[in-house]
Amino acid sequence: MNDYLLDPEFGFQRIRRMMAAGAEWCEVLVEESSTWRLVCEDRKTNVSTLSRLGVSVYAIVSGKSFHCCCDGTNPSSIDRITEAICVSLKREGGTSRSLDTAPFELETDPVQRVVEPLDEVSLERKLAAVIEADTVARDSHEAAHQVTVSYVDGVRNALILTSKGKIVRDTRSMVEMIVQVFLKVNGELLASTSSFGKLAGFEGLKQPKCHPDYLAREAVRKAAVLIDAKPSPEGQMPVVFAPGSSGVL
Repeated sequence: MNDYLLDPEFGFQRIRRMMAAGAEWCEVLVEESSTWRLVCEDRKTNVSTLSRLGVSVYAIVSGKSFHCCCDGTNPSSIDRITEAICVSLKREGGTSRSLDTAPFELETDPVQRVVEPLDEVSLERKLAAVIEADTVARDSHEAAHQVTVSYVDGVRNALILTSKGKIVRDTRSMVEMIVQVFLKVNGELLASTSSFGKLAGFEGLKQPKCHPDYLAREAVRKAAVLIDAKPSPEGQMPVVFAPGSSGVL
């Protein structure tokens, strides 16, 4: 069982504790993630990476849910958050239950099929994509004053153990790129951004409208439109928002 993020038997022992404390449903989630971030600003590139590993326990009783988490997979830390959930469950006066089903791994179709796994792509190739976007953006307009290119990718591995005895494993890769361009025209800075993000491996950058070259030219094009733009009319008027980030507002 060394290929698991956490020994399933260890996890199911904690699930049995929560069931005995009265949980109607509970699960243990182990998540490992690694992220690379490359930012090119004023032709200077910064690279950073972040790795995380943690455990979360979750339980439901009498229509109420309880959640607790910890960093790492240290047994004492997992016992501590499990006990915190058990205390809450007992306070609710739930009925003691047992894990009736023998644990089994649930085979599921992958959420995505990665062609170029991110952890197999060299840092040099990622840097090359960032530098390409920066160079194309600067060469696409004589008024290009400042360009910032951000590239982020990440891989998330998860192990989920449930009170139904299920063992589920999941891996997802994400890649995104953002190109921001400032044109300086008559002393005024005109800014625009072009970006993409999706569940994919490094091959995501090769898809239409996701290539660094396209993103750079699109950011410059949208900024150039502002050169001849007229001031917006003032006053109250109906506004229609497109779906996406504006929906959060």
